[in-house]
Amino acid sequence: MPGFESFFEKSGLDRIPPYWDARYTKNLEKLSKPIYRVKEERDVWMALRDGTKLCVDVFRPDTTDKVPALLTWAAYGKTIQSMKRGSLPPESLLFDHSLEAGDIDFFVKRGYAFIIPDPRGIGKSEGEFLGVYNPQEQQDTYDVIEWLAQLPWCTGNVAMAGYSYFGIIQMLAAAQQPPHLRCIMPLSFTDDYYQHGYYGGVANTYMSMYWELCPANNPVPWSTKLYSAEELKRKMSERLQDPDIAVNSYLTKI
Repeated sequence: MPGFESFFEKSGLDRIPPYWDARYTKNLEKLSKPIYRVKEERDVWMALRDGTKLCVDVFRPDTTDKVPALLTWAAYGKTIQSMKRGSLPPESLLFDHSLEAGDIDFFVKRGYAFIIPDPRGIGKSEGEFLGVYNPQEQQDTYDVIEWLAQLPWCTGNVAMAGYSYFGIIQMLAAAQQPPHLRCIMPLSFTDDYYQHGYYGGVANTYMSMYWELCPANNPVPWSTKLYSAEELKRKMSERLQDPDIAVNSYLTKI
């Protein structure tokens, strides 16, 4: 597109990332500039309100100035989110939909700290993984936001970013109203969690798929917290009478 070369120079970009839609590449010269180097602090430990410890990766500008923090959160594990690779289209054999935290270097070089935890029961973190979007996970995001705000390098301003799971959890985290959460930027998210697992009211395997993507070290389904073992067995037996479930081997294999 004509004029992009001068935009590159003014914006600090050497090229337009291939995943940027040309319709939204206006005023590139007004972008903040990548003036910082990235400082990595991996496997930082923090304690939640019940004493459970989470393992967190922190990427922040190499500066003595205080900076705002961007929290990204999903049960896909923190380690893969910082892989050094370019964007990939869905049709690529290397495409992995669980790499969704965002472009770490882009934000950190422009003055934001970028934080990716292993949630409770995931990766290196302690505790039980109770399944995606469970009430405990929502409470934990509150604790991490408030922990970040008190760190000596943080301005006290915390936001959330990310795509899909990383976007969906933002709605639930904001509903907890953590005092230092200033804004959220959810992408490819939903606020209808029933439709997430029951498209049009029909049960599907979409939510079950999440468990395969989550590197849980101690998986404990949330349903086991709600019902006794006998109640759970009875409810599962009753659900198998649903013809939409009975014909799906993925839902009946247990």
